[in-house]
Amino acid sequence: MQLPPGMYTGWGGTFESLQSARLRLALVVPICFLAIYGLLYMALGDLVPAAIVFSAVPMALAGGVFALLLRGIPFSITAAVGFIALSGVAVLNGLVMMGAIRKHREDGEDEDTAIIDGAMERVRPVLMTALVGSVPAEGEMTP
Repeated sequence: MQLPPGMYTGWGGTFESLQSARLRLALVVPICFLAIYGLLYMALGDLVPAAIVFSAVPMALAGGVFALLLRGIPFSITAAVGFIALSGVAVLNGLVMMGAIRKHREDGEDEDTAIIDGAMERVRPVLMTALVGSVPAEGEMTP
């Protein structure tokens, strides 16, 4: 399309917002993940348990991407913030499980029994925490 001199075209709206926020997200998201891992290390006192709990984050993010694709929802700033929150929920659930397993280990159970008993003891709170984020708020519009 030929435009008269002095006129130009440009992208605006949601696309423009996403482009400008993408640079900020490229900085904020890795910092958030490093902060989460650092807090896990401080809470658990060792790199290995922190890595085990943090390993739920990539799986949660993959599930989030799958959910966006399943619903046909495009990636947006809101979705990016949701992914950060999803990472927090995944880590919280991992901490709850790790705490229960450690408690059973301290009580003298062998590793396999402690894992099974800890998981059975904490499955309800973990499911409740995970599912609360998937329910739309009252009045929330879904595409």
